[in-house]
Amino acid sequence: MRPTIIISTILMCLFTGLSNGQIVHDPADKTVRITTTDQKLSLLINYSRGCRISTLEVNGVNTLSPSGIFTAVRAANGSWQSWGERQQLSVKERPGRIIIDGIRYGKIGESWSFTLDGNKIAWTISRRYDEDQLLEEMALPVWHFADISTWKGGILDNGGVVWCKYLAAPNDTYGVHTGGVTFWNEESGDALKISARADGSRSIATKYSQDEQGCVYLHSPRHRQRSASTLPPEPVCFPKGGYICTF
Repeated sequence: MRPTIIISTILMCLFTGLSNGQIVHDPADKTVRITTTDQKLSLLINYSRGCRISTLEVNGVNTLSPSGIFTAVRAANGSWQSWGERQQLSVKERPGRIIIDGIRYGKIGESWSFTLDGNKIAWTISRRYDEDQLLEEMALPVWHFADISTWKGGILDNGGVVWCKYLAAPNDTYGVHTGGVTFWNEESGDALKISARADGSRSIATKYSQDEQGCVYLHSPRHRQRSASTLPPEPVCFPKGGYICTF
C-alpha cells in the first residue's frame, strides 16, 4: 500500500470584501500571483529556480522575509530544498487553479497545486520519494516571516499561545504538536489564519523559531506524539512512494 500523508492548511485573512479573486500567470517572469476575492490576501509564487512562495501579502503588506516559503528535508548527509536551482517545470492552468509539476531536490519529486476558493487559498503538495528516506527534519513547508515584529503572537488551535517576543534570539525555539495557528498584529489589526491536520496515525509537529532567514514557522508530519522539548525529533524513515499534502 502506498503511504500517504494528508495535511490541510488554509490561508485566510480575517476580513471580508467584494472584489473578485484572481490567478495571474506570467510565463516570462515564471511567476503566479493569486489574490483572494476580498483582495486582502495575495501570494506570489516564483518558479524560476525551483519553486517557492516569495511574497505573502496581508492587506497589501508583505509578511515574508526574502527567503519566502518552500519545502525542504534534512538528512545526516546533507539538506535539500525546493528553491535554489533552475529546473524545467510544467505549469498547468485550470479554472480557479494552477498546478506546478516537476519540482525536484535530492531524491524527492514534488507537484504543487493552488486552488482559489473565495477568501481562501488551498495549497496541495504531492511528494514522491525515489527510495526510502531517513530524515532528521522535514519542512512541509517552512514559512519565513520578515521578523519577530511581523506578528505579536499566534493563537494555537489547541488553545495555547506562542509569543513572538520570546523568539528574539537566534535559535530560540518553541515546539508544539498542533499545526493550526492564527497570527495577529496588534498595531495594524491584521491577522492570518493557517489551519492544518494530518490523517491516520500521523500527528503534526510545529516549530517556531528564528534564524538568519527570518522568523521561522515549520510544519513536519510525525508518526506519533513526542514532547515538544524533543523537537526536532530523532530521524524518521519515510518509505519509497507517494505522499499527498494539502495546505
